[in-house]
Amino acid sequence: MAYQADYDTKGLVYRPREQDAVIMGSSPTAQPQPLEEWLNAHRPDLFLEGDRLIDDEGKLIAPRYTRRPYDPALLTPLEWQGVDLSKESQRPERRTDSIQYYMSAHLQATSSFDVLLDDDGSGEAADLVGLKVDGRYLDVTLVHCKYSSKPAPGTRVGDLYEVCGQAMRSAKWRRQNSLPLLDHLHSRAVQYARRTGGISPYEVGGAKELFTIRDQARLLRPRFHTIIVQPGLQARKATDEQLLLLAGAEKFVRDTSAGDFTVYCSA
Repeated sequence: MAYQADYDTKGLVYRPREQDAVIMGSSPTAQPQPLEEWLNAHRPDLFLEGDRLIDDEGKLIAPRYTRRPYDPALLTPLEWQGVDLSKESQRPERRTDSIQYYMSAHLQATSSFDVLLDDDGSGEAADLVGLKVDGRYLDVTLVHCKYSSKPAPGTRVGDLYEVCGQAMRSAKWRRQNSLPLLDHLHSRAVQYARRTGGISPYEVGGAKELFTIRDQARLLRPRFHTIIVQPGLQARKATDEQLLLLAGAEKFVRDTSAGDFTVYCSA
């Protein structure tokens, strides 16, 4: 189904070109919602070619730089043993063959967190969010996972568009010493538990640790670590088109969040 966006007195407004789609929520009590209504209520950011972005206020953000491809030597391949590359979310049941579950386990084995939680879902800051107080710094790790469109890794640029857009949108959470992010995570954790019948979204730590970090945050300097996870990307065969897309996302993320940028993929 095709949709178009036009500017009017209300800003950017979405309309179906023909028949409107319907969104069905995951909750048994959720009511069907027309996609047109959802788009105009949530106003998603649009990631366009050439590293351009239309934000939720309808503003076009365009880069003023000449891109060079992302250095393929910086790609970080993982083995993905036991992972179904078509399964992105671990869901409340913690699907062990999902990309998100694998990444959570990998990060817990290779990094240290005071809090690591599952923020996956509509309105997320990231699929996984890690927090760590290190002296006068607050390390914030935002992990964006995306499933592979085919069973085997390859050179498909389409597998990268959405996850690059997610990474770019999340860079805004550095604002105001990340206090809005911490408030967002608290609210989302409460909603998650309520929605899932008491299941906790926390992988490391809990509400007490998050509250402690929120209490200290005004005195801490945030350091951001943005991670893209796409096992559908094959490192040794990455194309210039894929690497240019990653380069644009990296530039935007680094400039906006003043942090680093990591890409996990397949060998």
